[in-house]
Amino acid sequence: MRPTGIILLFLWVTAATVCSQSVRMDVHNEPLNKVLSRLQLELSFDDRTLSEYNISVSKSFENPESALLWLLEDKPFRVERIKNVYVIIPCDNQKKNPADRVFGNIEVRPFSFKGTVVSQTTGEPLEYAIVSLLDADSIPIATGFTTDKGQFAIKTSRVPASIKIGSLGYRTRYENIRDVDGNLGVIHLNDCMIPLGEVVVAAEKTSKEIHHTTYVITPQMLRGVHDALELSDKIPGIYFDQSSNSVWLNHHANILLLVDGVPYSETYLRHLSPDRIEAIEVIHAVSGRFVSDDYAGIIQFVLKKNYTGYDLHASNAVWMNLSKTAENCRLPENHPSLGFIYTTHRLNFFGMYEYDREKSNYHATKSLTYDRYKLVSHSVAHPAHRYRYDNHTVNGGINYHLAPSQILGMQSDYTRGSTKTLQEYTMRRTDLSNNYDRSFTSETENLIQAHTFTGSLFYKGQFANRLHVYADFSYNYYDNDMKNEYHQGGEDVYRYSDLWNEYKKQTGLNFEGKYSLSHNMSIEAGYSNLYRRYASKSSQGIGFLNYIENRNRASVYFSRLFSDKTRLRAGVAFEHIYSHNGITGKHTTRILPYVWMNVKITSKGSLIAGYTANSLYPSLYQLSPMSIVVDTFLTQIGNPDVTSAVRHHGFMEISLGDKLKLMPQVVFINDGISEVYDRKAYKLYRTFNQIDFREYSLNVSYNQSFGRYFRLKSTLTFYHQDALYEANRNSVNGWMIYSDGNFYHPDWAAGIQFGYYRNMKKNILWQGYYMSGKDFWSITARKELWNHRISVMLSYIPPIEFGVRNDRIKYLDTPLYKERTTTDLSSYHPTLLLKVGLRFDHGTRKEPVENKTIKMLHKPER
Repeated sequence: MRPTGIILLFLWVTAATVCSQSVRMDVHNEPLNKVLSRLQLELSFDDRTLSEYNISVSKSFENPESALLWLLEDKPFRVERIKNVYVIIPCDNQKKNPADRVFGNIEVRPFSFKGTVVSQTTGEPLEYAIVSLLDADSIPIATGFTTDKGQFAIKTSRVPASIKIGSLGYRTRYENIRDVDGNLGVIHLNDCMIPLGEVVVAAEKTSKEIHHTTYVITPQMLRGVHDALELSDKIPGIYFDQSSNSVWLNHHANILLLVDGVPYSETYLRHLSPDRIEAIEVIHAVSGRFVSDDYAGIIQFVLKKNYTGYDLHASNAVWMNLSKTAENCRLPENHPSLGFIYTTHRLNFFGMYEYDREKSNYHATKSLTYDRYKLVSHSVAHPAHRYRYDNHTVNGGINYHLAPSQILGMQSDYTRGSTKTLQEYTMRRTDLSNNYDRSFTSETENLIQAHTFTGSLFYKGQFANRLHVYADFSYNYYDNDMKNEYHQGGEDVYRYSDLWNEYKKQTGLNFEGKYSLSHNMSIEAGYSNLYRRYASKSSQGIGFLNYIENRNRASVYFSRLFSDKTRLRAGVAFEHIYSHNGITGKHTTRILPYVWMNVKITSKGSLIAGYTANSLYPSLYQLSPMSIVVDTFLTQIGNPDVTSAVRHHGFMEISLGDKLKLMPQVVFINDGISEVYDRKAYKLYRTFNQIDFREYSLNVSYNQSFGRYFRLKSTLTFYHQDALYEANRNSVNGWMIYSDGNFYHPDWAAGIQFGYYRNMKKNILWQGYYMSGKDFWSITARKELWNHRISVMLSYIPPIEFGVRNDRIKYLDTPLYKERTTTDLSSYHPTLLLKVGLRFDHGTRKEPVENKTIKMLHKPER
C-alpha cells in the first residue's frame, strides 16, 4: 500500500495544472467594508464611510486587485498604493465656494492643518489612518493619510468646519475645527470590533475564524524579538520558555508547530526571521490529518506572501551556574546554531545546524519499601543524579512554486545524539522482621546513542479560490543502542550489564482537500495512512520485539457561518488500526467525532465551545520487552500487549475582549497507558498497562498593554487529575502560572522583563505521581545593536525562595512497593543565561503593481 500511495502522490503533483490566484465572491446585500476585508490584500480605509454602501455580487475575478477595482467602480473613492498597502481615500470636493474671495490673480492663502493620530489604548502612532477635512455639510474638501509616525499635514483653500479621522479597527472620530490654519495636536482613536463575516478583526489585529484564532503581527509585536519562537511569546496563552528553549500553549508542551500548513521543526523556527511572519494562528483542538497525534494544540506561523530575500543567522545560548554547589557544572547548557534561508519568487531553500549540550548534577535522596525491607539513602557529598546530553541536528529543505498558488516541497532532518545518566546512592537496608541494618552502594548507569532521520515531500495547491488541496509523504527512521549497567557493592556484590538495539521505521501518507461551497460554507475531507514497525534485541539474544502497526483513517468536516455572531464546524474521522506484536494480531475500528462552535455574545465578548476525540498510541519504550535494571529491587520492562487509546477533550473559551480569556477543559482518556508495578517470580517489575485518566483544568490568561512601552502577560492554570484502574482511584491537583511584565523602548532598542514562572507540575500515575518542570523567578535585559543585527539577552535567575519549590518528587505507594525520590534543584539558583544572536537579512515583498496610484481607466467588465 505504501508504494501505491507514493505513486498516487507523484501522479497528483504531476497532473496539477498551473492557475492564477483568482478570487471568487458570493455576497448578497453586505456592507462594502466587510466585503473588502475578505480580499487577501493589505487595506486601509475608513470603516464607517465604506459601510454606507451595500454590495451584491456573484462573480470570479482574475486577482484580488481586479476585485478591488470592480467593487469601487462608480463610487467616490480613489486608491493609492503605499508600499504594499492599498489606501482607500474619499474623493475631495474642491469646487469653488462663492464665499471664497479672489483679489486679481492672487487667491487667498491655503489653510494648513497638521496633527498626529495614535491609539487610545497603546499610544502607538497609527499608520495609513484616513484624515478628511469636511465642510459644513460634512462633505470632504481635502483628504490625506498618516505616515508611519502617525503624522498628517493637509492643505486646503476652503475653510473646513470639522475633521474626520478613521482607521481599520478603530472608531471613526469627528472633531469640530475652531482654530483655522493650526496644529490639531494628538488625536486618539478608540478600539472597536468590526464584524467581517467569516472573521472578526479587532484593534489588536486579532481575528477569530471558525476553528482557530489569528493574531496579525504588528510593528509593536516585533519589538525586542529575534526569531519566530520569541515572537510567539507575544501571543496570549503562548509562553516561550527560555530555560528549556521550548514553546508552551496553556501550560502544555506537546504542541505542533506549522508554517503555512506544513510541519516544521523548532530548529527551523529558531532561525526564521520575525519580519517574514504575517500572522500567528492558534488552534486548541486538532482535526484532519493531525487527529491521531497527541497534540494539545497547534501554533501556525503564516508567512508574508510575495516575499523575496535572504536570512543568515547565528546564535548561541549559554547557561552559567553561579551556585557555590555547582561542582564541575558551571556551564550546564550550551546551544550554538547556524542557519540560512533564501527566498526568490519561485524558490525557497534553507539549511540549519544546531548543537545542544546539557549537563546536570543533582543531589537526591531516596527511600524504598519492598516486601519486608526498607531502604533509605545516606546524605553524600557528591550529587546522586548525573546527566549528560549531546545532540547534533542538521536540517534542510527546498520549496518550489509551480504556480503562484501551488507549492511542491521537500525537507529532511538528521539527528545524532547521546544521553548518559548515572545514579549513585549509599543505601541503608533494614529488615523489618528483625531490624537488622546494613549498608551498601547502588550505582545505575545508562548510555543511549541514537540516530534519527526524517524526510518528507509535500504539495499544496489552490484552484479557482475554492479548492485547496494538500498531500504529503514522510519517512522516519530511528536507531538506538542502549547500554544498561548496575553495580551493587557491599556484603552482597552484584553486577548486571546488557546491550540493546532497537529501531523504528515509519511511513506516512496524507491527502486533504477543502472546497468552499460559498463564502460562508465549506467542506473538508482527507485520507491518511501510517505504517510503523518497532523492533528490539538484546546482546544476550533475548527480549526480541517485532511490532507492526498500520493505521488507515478517513475524515470529513463541514464548516458553516450562520451569521456574524455564530459559526460552526463539525465532522468525524473513521479510523482502522491493525497491530501485531509478533505473536498475535488485533483489528480496532474507531469513530472520532469533532464539533466546534463560536458565538459572539457582545461587541467584545465571545464564547467558543468544542469537543474532539483523537487516538494515542504506545511508544517504543512502552512496548519493548528489554529489561532495564533500575535499582536493587526494581527492573523496568515494556509490555507488547498494550494498545492504542482514545483521548476525549471538551473545552470552552470565554473571551472578554482580547485581554482576558477563561478556558475550562476536561480530558478523559479511556484505556490510556501508564506505568504499574507487578511482581513476577521473585522480581519486582515496573511495566505498563491500560488505565483510565481524567483531567479537569481552568486556564485564565490576561494580556494588557500600558502605554507604548509596558506590557503585562499572565496565564494561570488550575488542574485536577484522576487515575482509575481495577476499582482503585488516585488523585492529584495543583496550579501553575507564568507571569511577566515587559518594558521595551524602541528608541533605545532595549528593554527589561521581570517574571515569575511556577512551571513544576504533578503528573499522575495510577499508584502515585511524578513532578516535572521548574519554578523560578527571572530578570531579563535585552539590547539590540548594529541596526538590530545583533541581539543580546541576559537573564538572571535569582536565589529567591518565595514561591519556588526546589524539591522535585516522585512518589509511589503500591501494595508491593513504596518509593519517594526527591531531587534537589536549589543548586541551580542562581543561574545566568546569556543569549547572543547575529542576523544578516534583506527582504522585500513583490509589488504586483508598479504605479503607486491605481487609476481606474480600464474598468473590469461586469
